[in-house]
Amino acid sequence: MYAVVSRALFMKILLVEDDYALVEVLLLSLAANHYTVDLAANGEVGLEFASLWKYDLVILDVNLPKLDGLSLCRKLRSQGFITPILMLTGQSSNQEISTGLDAGADDYVAKPCNLEQLLARIRALLRRGNIATISPILTWGNLSLDPAIAQVTYQSQIIPVRPKEYTLLELFLRCPQQIFSRDAVIDRLWIADDCPTKHAVTNLIKDLRQRLNAAGMTEELIETVYGIGYRLKVSPQILNDQSQTLEPKNTAKEEKRTDQTSSDYHNSAGFAKIRSRFNESLAGRIKILQMAGRSLQTGTLTDDQRKSAKDEAHRLAGTLGTFGYPQGSVLAKAIECLLIGSNALTTSEIVNINQLILDLGQAIASSDQCDKEVVSELPKPVVLFMGDDLKLADALYLEAIAQGMRLEVVKLANIDQCKEQISIILLALKQSEDLAQLSTLKQYFPIIPVLVIADRLHQNPQEILHERVEVARRGGDRYLLQPINPKEIFAVVNQLITEQRSRTDQVSDGKKSKIMIVDDDPLILEFMANLLQPWGLEVTCLENPLEFWQVLTATQPDLLILDWEMPTFKGIELCQVIRSDPEWMELPILMITAHQDADIISQAFAAGCDDFVRKPIIEPELIVRIFKHLQPTRLQT
Repeated sequence: MYAVVSRALFMKILLVEDDYALVEVLLLSLAANHYTVDLAANGEVGLEFASLWKYDLVILDVNLPKLDGLSLCRKLRSQGFITPILMLTGQSSNQEISTGLDAGADDYVAKPCNLEQLLARIRALLRRGNIATISPILTWGNLSLDPAIAQVTYQSQIIPVRPKEYTLLELFLRCPQQIFSRDAVIDRLWIADDCPTKHAVTNLIKDLRQRLNAAGMTEELIETVYGIGYRLKVSPQILNDQSQTLEPKNTAKEEKRTDQTSSDYHNSAGFAKIRSRFNESLAGRIKILQMAGRSLQTGTLTDDQRKSAKDEAHRLAGTLGTFGYPQGSVLAKAIECLLIGSNALTTSEIVNINQLILDLGQAIASSDQCDKEVVSELPKPVVLFMGDDLKLADALYLEAIAQGMRLEVVKLANIDQCKEQISIILLALKQSEDLAQLSTLKQYFPIIPVLVIADRLHQNPQEILHERVEVARRGGDRYLLQPINPKEIFAVVNQLITEQRSRTDQVSDGKKSKIMIVDDDPLILEFMANLLQPWGLEVTCLENPLEFWQVLTATQPDLLILDWEMPTFKGIELCQVIRSDPEWMELPILMITAHQDADIISQAFAAGCDDFVRKPIIEPELIVRIFKHLQPTRLQT
């Protein structure tokens, strides 16, 4: 199941489709228009989803595994299912359209489809079910949210909000009198397959507040109702004037603006990546047709091979046009029609099929140069491999190519010569002494993820646990044990790269993470501020613990660093204060101490701190620990 951003009025769509190339395009397009989408890859799962959850629209393919679309549609209607159903299929004859509508569908779109037309039909069906989809501009004081173009402004200046922040803001603006618990927010903003914690809601509300404050908004928008949840505060206009009028926008203008928004995805990097993956899959998919064609010529075509070729032709007919191969869709449809049924094919039909397959390959090849230009615009992630396991390096090199990445093998002695924009480092360990390399890597690249791959077949569990602890202490981001195949390794690589890009995006969109440091030593404060600010962090230093609460609430930090020994209040006491406050109880806290006593460290964790750093402070260690604890609060959105 895929998660996509929610739309105005939180419209939720069930997409039942098994062609994953088309699925990716539809999800990207629907995301650009702010719909929430659940995906079912076969008819049985689609029936289960439709029975369990409430949807505003169902988009349904006809040719589905396990339970075909027509049967699914009839079952739903027989159960009293009144949600609009849009048939999306490559079967486009008048008879087939009539059959689909008679089965209970409300509309029918043939593949390959024009996505702007599809979105217009979706909007039309949603309007039938809910006239309120013609969305007014939502306002609160000088803050405005325009659902038609998914834009938030304050005093006419655009605020660049993240998707979940946008949907949270829209939820409160549309339901100004309602108190939402954290569970209620999760139900509205996340889909069934996501498993966010309540902390995700706390972090999301905190991030939205910070986003609005950074835009110059001094009024507090969201009110915490302690022990219950959150609600929208009464707007300044209502306080001054008890009447507020929301003027509906011109429908025609809204449709035009929405159409413009929906078409922008064609030029997006997301669409380019999907098309690149689709193009890479074409050679294997055409080969299925070519093998069937050769088997036809030799009279050895099996029923399973014929069905496989027919299904592949059907999927290609539905997706080639969407990805810019309209002639390819026509040819694939012709191949599918000839392969339908089980009757023996005539000699002329066999010749015709093979000619169509040849023409299809040529039609795709004619656009190949254009595809290469699209792919070349996308920078490949660079993976750095360190270690003596050349067999593993060769296997990872081939997998990197398959994943659209580039793997470089380097020695530690040459690490300072690396000028590439490195995405991740793979460190292959043969013996525990090699862990010294991890410390060196973190000195050169404090925030680049390091994945440790250990060869420990002959070690006992206690030794492996000791090594895991050492990897964590030295800043390693993941630890994997051999034997493990390259695909499993790159699954972790992709996860780490996604997390790294999430942090980078926040720096690039102007959002700096805020760090608050409390220490009675002014030299330590100056040292840490000078150390952290070059990393894109906004640092607030506090020397007097008596001013702690005022500075905390004014700063709204993402992470707190406390010194253990301070006059008036110790760091452990301030930590306990934070953990007892519902608003701040999830704030990450690092404790800095010169104590080496295990009992002191145990007290710090018992008080609620998330990590500790020993004095004297080692710069790479502090940077790594800070970014590790900033990451979870950011990735929730």
